[in-house]
Amino acid sequence: MEMITIKYFNDYGFETSDNAFIESDSLFFKNVNFEGLIFIRELVFENYKVRKISFENCVFDTVIVESIIEFKEIDFKNCNIKLVNVKKNESVFNINIEGESTIVKQVNVEDSEFLKLRIYNGKFNHIFITSPIESFVLLNGDFLTVSLSDSVFGKEKGIYKEIRISPPFIGLNKSKRFFIKNLAINSRSIEDLLIYKIECDYLELHGEISANSKYLIRDIEVKDFKMDSLFNFGEIDLSFIRPLTGSLDSTFSIVISDLGLSKFRDVFIKKFKKVEIEHSDLSSLKLYNSSFPIDIEGSPTKLYGVYNDLYTSAIKSSNTKDKVDYYKATQENLLKVKISEAKSRERCGSIIALKLSKWLSSFGTDWLKVISRILIISIPTYITLLFTLSDTVLDLSVDVILDTISKYFLFINPLRGINFIDGLGRYSPLSIVIDFFFRIFIAIAVFELVRSFRKYVRK
Repeated sequence: MEMITIKYFNDYGFETSDNAFIESDSLFFKNVNFEGLIFIRELVFENYKVRKISFENCVFDTVIVESIIEFKEIDFKNCNIKLVNVKKNESVFNINIEGESTIVKQVNVEDSEFLKLRIYNGKFNHIFITSPIESFVLLNGDFLTVSLSDSVFGKEKGIYKEIRISPPFIGLNKSKRFFIKNLAINSRSIEDLLIYKIECDYLELHGEISANSKYLIRDIEVKDFKMDSLFNFGEIDLSFIRPLTGSLDSTFSIVISDLGLSKFRDVFIKKFKKVEIEHSDLSSLKLYNSSFPIDIEGSPTKLYGVYNDLYTSAIKSSNTKDKVDYYKATQENLLKVKISEAKSRERCGSIIALKLSKWLSSFGTDWLKVISRILIISIPTYITLLFTLSDTVLDLSVDVILDTISKYFLFINPLRGINFIDGLGRYSPLSIVIDFFFRIFIAIAVFELVRSFRKYVRK
C-alpha cells in the first residue's frame, strides 16, 4: 500500500490483525494493536479517542500521532520505523520503545505533554524532544543524536522531572555501556538527570540548573565533552569521566559557564588532548582526584583568571597539592600580563617583585630553591664583604678561620647588627653599601622561605 490514513473510526470499529480492542462507545478505543504489518509510507492517527496504541514487528516510514484525546500510551516493539512524529496531543501519556531488533531513524515529540519516554534497546538516529515531560529513560541501544531542549524555535520550555540515560541495571556493576554519538542536554527545567555508563562522540550540557536540581553524570567515555553557557544553581556531580578509548583528538571544554558548587570526582581532564576554558567561573568547583593541566592554551589575561579561580577553589576545599600548582600558574600569567602592559613606575615595580619571587621560590612554592638561592648569593657576597673591610689582618689560624665561618651564619641573619664582624675588621663605605643591599635580599628570601613552608599548612 502506498499510504494508510485513519481519520475516523466507524461505528463498528477498526481491526488490524484481530488486535483492536474497542469499548462500548464506538468512538473510544481502549487499545489499538498492530502486529506484523508493513506500511510503505505513512500511518496517521488524528482526532481520535484512544488510550493505547501498540505496534509490534511492524515496518513503515512514518507514524504520526496527532491531536489524540484521552491518550495514555504508545508502544513500539521490534519495529523498523523511519519517523515517529507525536504532536499536538493534550492528554498526558507515555511512550515506550523496546526490542533488540527495533530500528528508529527519528523520534520527534512536540506540542504535547507526556509523562514518560522509555527506550530499551534498539537503534536510533535522532531523538528530539521539545515538549514537557516528567520522565525520560534510555536504558540501552545505539543512538546518533539525542537532544532535549526547553526552547527550540520559540516553543515553550520542557519540564523534565527525571532524565535517566544508562544501561539497565543487571546486578551489581554487570550492566554494559551503550553508545550515543551525540547527546545534548539543553533545559532549564530538569529536576533530576542521570547519565551513566555510556560512550559518546559528543556530550554537551547547556542551560540553567535550578536550585533543587541534581545532575549525576558517571562512568562516561566521551570524545568531546562541552559545558556551554551552563549556569549551575543546583548540584552537578561528575565522576569517572575520561576520553573515549582510541580517540586521538579529544576535547574537554567549559565555555561561558558558572559551575557553582559542582563536584568533579575522578574526572581525568589531563588525559584529554585539548582543554579549553573560556569566560567561566570555576571558583567554587570541588575537585576530588581531578585536576586541570597547567598548560592550557590562551592569553595570559584569560589564563590568569582561570588559574586564579582554580586556586580559590583549591583553598576552599583544602586541596594543598593542586593549590600550589594553580597559584604558581596564576603568578606566571600575572607576570606575563604585567610585562605586556604599558610600562610605568608602578608596573615596573610589580614586574621586579614577581620576577624575583619566581627566581627565588617559584612564587612561594619551592623552599629548597630558596635555600639554594640564598647560598648562591650569600657566600660570594660574604667573601666580597670580607675583602672590602678596613683594618684587616691576614691570619690563617684555625681559630680565625672557624670564627670567620661562624660569622657567616650571623651575616645571613637580616636582624643582626654591623658589629657582628668585630675581630675581623671594620666596615668601609663599600662594605656598608654591600651590607645594605644584601639585607634587602635576605629579608625577601626569608619571607619567600616562610611562604614556601606555609603552603603545607595554610587553609
